[in-house]
Amino acid sequence: GEFQRKPPLDTEEGQAAADEWDER
Repeated sequence: GEFQRKPPLDTEEGQAAADEWDER
């Protein structure tokens, strides 16, 4: 997904995106 530098972790999508960002 297209989020700012740090996606919001308030939603499930935010957590999923954070997981991908963490891998990078």
